[in-house]
Amino acid sequence: MEATLEAFRIFFRWAHVLFGILWIGNSFFFNWMINNFEKPDKPKEGVEGELWMLHGGGFFQVEKKTLDPRWIPKVLHWFKYESYFTWLTGFILLTLVYYLSGGMYLIKDGSSLLPYQASLIGLSSLIIGWLVYDLLWRSPLAEDEALCSLVTFLFLCLEAYVLCQLFVGRGAYIHMGAIIGTMMAANVFIHIIPNQKIMLREVEAGIPHDPQLAIRAKHRSRHNNYFTFPVIFIMLSSHFPGTYGVENNWLILITVFIAGALIKHFLNIKKEFKFWLPASLATLTGAIVFILTIVAPPAPETTSWVIIKDWSQVLGRFAHVMVAILWIGNSMFFTWLTLSFRPQKIPEDGVDGEVWMLHGGGFFHVKKRPLESRFVPKTLHWFKWESYVTWLTGMFLMIVVYYSSDALLLIAPDSAVSSIFVIHLGVVSLALGWILYDLLWRTKIRHTPELGIALSLVALSAFSLVYLHYFSTRGAYIHIGALLGTIMAANVFFHIIPGQKKMMAAVERGEVPDPSWSKHAKTRSMHNHYMTFAVLFFMLSSHFPTIHGHPLTAIWIIVILIVTVLIKYILNFELPWIELFQVSFIAPIVGLFASIHFLIKDDSDRQGLIPGLSSGDKAVLGFLTCVGFLIIVGGSGVLKSDDHFHTQTQTLIVNQAVSSSRAFEIIQARCTSCHSRQPMDTSIPAPAGVYFDTPQDMQKFALRIYARSVASKAMPLANKTGMLDEERELIGRWVNEGAKLDSEK
Repeated sequence: MEATLEAFRIFFRWAHVLFGILWIGNSFFFNWMINNFEKPDKPKEGVEGELWMLHGGGFFQVEKKTLDPRWIPKVLHWFKYESYFTWLTGFILLTLVYYLSGGMYLIKDGSSLLPYQASLIGLSSLIIGWLVYDLLWRSPLAEDEALCSLVTFLFLCLEAYVLCQLFVGRGAYIHMGAIIGTMMAANVFIHIIPNQKIMLREVEAGIPHDPQLAIRAKHRSRHNNYFTFPVIFIMLSSHFPGTYGVENNWLILITVFIAGALIKHFLNIKKEFKFWLPASLATLTGAIVFILTIVAPPAPETTSWVIIKDWSQVLGRFAHVMVAILWIGNSMFFTWLTLSFRPQKIPEDGVDGEVWMLHGGGFFHVKKRPLESRFVPKTLHWFKWESYVTWLTGMFLMIVVYYSSDALLLIAPDSAVSSIFVIHLGVVSLALGWILYDLLWRTKIRHTPELGIALSLVALSAFSLVYLHYFSTRGAYIHIGALLGTIMAANVFFHIIPGQKKMMAAVERGEVPDPSWSKHAKTRSMHNHYMTFAVLFFMLSSHFPTIHGHPLTAIWIIVILIVTVLIKYILNFELPWIELFQVSFIAPIVGLFASIHFLIKDDSDRQGLIPGLSSGDKAVLGFLTCVGFLIIVGGSGVLKSDDHFHTQTQTLIVNQAVSSSRAFEIIQARCTSCHSRQPMDTSIPAPAGVYFDTPQDMQKFALRIYARSVASKAMPLANKTGMLDEERELIGRWVNEGAKLDSEK
């Protein structure tokens, strides 16, 4: 059963992040477009603004149109399923991690709450949060937007305080994120999309639409916009025990609400407010100073270096995730856009295809143009800084988390090599990996992509084996992700952008661009496209100890690479079922991801995998198929740790039950120097609330101890306390025997 739950946790965390990137990335992109539209040089009927973009060799003109029945197309693309599936996968993940874990991450020490009661309180908080918020903004109070916003903020503060009193900090924080996420998804489902549909029907019928529909939809869309930064921070908070694990953690939540909304506001008005960047930095600095001096001052013995490192990790992780959402979200959007262009009914000179979109009350017409001098605009928007900043923040985070503190998270347990060696190995391998990849794809092999892909996979496998030999498995997985991310960012910096610049320079000189420039840039762009899902998985791998701690983890790395590339392939091409069966024996696992292909498409007559089904039907079918596959995988035992791979003979060697007192002796000797209410080793803080001071504490976190100390051997960090393999085996047997205390036997 635990193996099945772990399979679900792995998949739904990956899916939740992927859908979240689609939703938030699209939201950021459309918000950016609205803020960058300019009046056309020559007035055009029905055009409120336009902008020109260059991405992946594609040249695009976007027009913001008035909602007029004369140009409402047959195929109009809505953006709604991303939000629905983000919420659905998030709720399933919340259930798997928090509600089915026996209250491990919810119930405080000494609390009289039972696990089912804590789960009911958590569920009720989501429902109550939405109902109160929705009723507030349906009431007459909503006529005064500032006052209603203040009341909403006070209500969120109240919920934060109550949850932090009832639950452990981690559980309280994640539920506040879930409450806000529920508000955002329900705003889309109950208000934004229905109001837009009513407006569209009225326009098509020639009936003047009720202006209140647009106002209400825009209110809810604006709320979602301001909720974005706080909810992302809260969803990352499990990495920040210094925030959720302090006494006044509810005040930190309130500070995050205020600072996140203010910074988002400054970004929204940056065209009118030239001091938006200093104001944002001042807000961020003020929030940190307020937390460190008033809300949660550090203990007197805490060094300045520890404080700097902790907050560097907080800010670095948040910044890395934010810019990665921009980069990957834009990449996915433009891939979808390129696949969705259709010929115009009435052909227009210099238009290769068109797409019509509706988002946040805005009506957009996108035209794909050839790269010719007559179309080169005064302002052309490039997409490059997202990739550069993603790589820079990622390397900063790598230094803070893995290379500092003597590389404790990076070095393999019981390793004889020094921390200096593994740090140098990590840095050099990223540079060497890029050089080898780049040289390979500069040779004639690039004309035979199948061979190039095979050789690239072999080279990556070799790097993986080196990483697994010298690094902890967690460090190995993160470096594989970093290597792929380095290749992707370097492709943008050294090939894609320079190629596009050459093309633009030729066009501006009145010359015809060399087709090889575009082809080369598109090849590297396609490489990046196919690496995206794998990078996401490896960057999330610290949450998957069962995978990176598996005895066949080297095989898992190759499987992950092949599966994620296959998923991307299926998303890019609508394959008939028989061809889908031929290209993959693992088709069921890509079911949910394949449904992404239909998430931002309308119910048009476009041929899909199953003719006649709506996009929602296809998504649900893919979802159910994948769930069925995960049940089979979990039940088969393929995700079980090495203890489950012992033969029957090995199991019979020791048939004496392990007592909880013996297990507790090991935990006290090897784990409680950090995982204690009064830790002796404070060099790296343990997650707040994860303590092993009593046998009851040990029993409460038995499955977590198993995952981290037995399955993956990631704990103790760098095996600082010298835990023996025999001790890990004893802990594993105690857990497998039911994790019972001696008094319960």
